[in-house]
Amino acid sequence: MNKKQTRLLTPRRIVILLCVILGLAHLILMGWTIQRRIAGEVLLDNKAVLEENLDQFQRINQEQINALQVELDTIQAEVAELRASFPEVGAAFDLYRRGNDMATARQVELLEITLISSESLDTVSGPVLRKQYNIEASGSLENCLAFMDTLEQVGLDTVFMEFASISPAESQCSLEISTLGYPTGLDG
Repeated sequence: MNKKQTRLLTPRRIVILLCVILGLAHLILMGWTIQRRIAGEVLLDNKAVLEENLDQFQRINQEQINALQVELDTIQAEVAELRASFPEVGAAFDLYRRGNDMATARQVELLEITLISSESLDTVSGPVLRKQYNIEASGSLENCLAFMDTLEQVGLDTVFMEFASISPAESQCSLEISTLGYPTGLDG
């Protein structure tokens, strides 16, 4: 009997093998394409969410910036008001004029303002000059009390009452106050 020789690689087998390899390559490429398409869709969804989050963050950030700006403006106005209330160092006539205006408004006669002491203090805000004055005035008990109240109110934490003495019988009031102000020559 004749045995047929079987060849391992016949043209038919080669074609089938190539088809199987091409089919597998096609499946792999198709899988990659599907994965890329799904990943692209996920990225688009994530992009939309991230853009929305960014818009919300920018809105919140702008609201916070606006709130901080309002607070800064308020604080700057308070600082300007406080600085305006500080007496100028070396401006005795201004101090006397302001004191005299307050005394006149409260029907008290301002007799004298005398500088007792002066010292420079180092603070977080920079150097501050502290001066102590003795004020002598003449008026009724109610008017002297109103004058002291006016001094405390106008000072905005820059005028401090150290000592007060009222003699109703003599219609006299004596006050010792301290003022805080910026030394001359500093900007601000």
